[in-house]
Amino acid sequence: AQLEALDGFVRGSAIDESRISSDVLNRIHEIYPASPPSLPHATGDELFDRAAAWYGDNMFLAARRRFVDSASKKQNVFAYHFRELIPGNDPSLGVFHASELPLLFGPGATGVELSFATTYLDFYINFVSDLNPGSMWPFLLKRTVPRSPERPNTR
Repeated sequence: AQLEALDGFVRGSAIDESRISSDVLNRIHEIYPASPPSLPHATGDELFDRAAAWYGDNMFLAARRRFVDSASKKQNVFAYHFRELIPGNDPSLGVFHASELPLLFGPGATGVELSFATTYLDFYINFVSDLNPGSMWPFLLKRTVPRSPERPNTR
């Protein structure tokens, strides 16, 4: 039942369902297993977690990666994929788009995330000021990965 629901979600998210073959679905099942070893946004609902991982990778990260690959041939490009669950946030929401903004704009980081938030804010201010997050920003190395990297990356 879960595979049928996941397949229905994938097909329903496509512009042209006819392009989603059983081979494509089988590959999705392999890449997004029922019991993933670890997901930054794991909620305990396996179907939701699989669908969320697939959706995020395919609808957001793949387009971003394609843009970065193309644009980086002409200029420096700086990008990141935030995957940290911030203590105090509702874990059932996972790590959602813009969930890192409180680290930049308040109400202020404390405890375990304070050091990371300070470094992150330095990167952000450097980028806004100089269009470069600074020399400490790690460079993305060209490689084939099924999912996005864990920390900030550049071209």
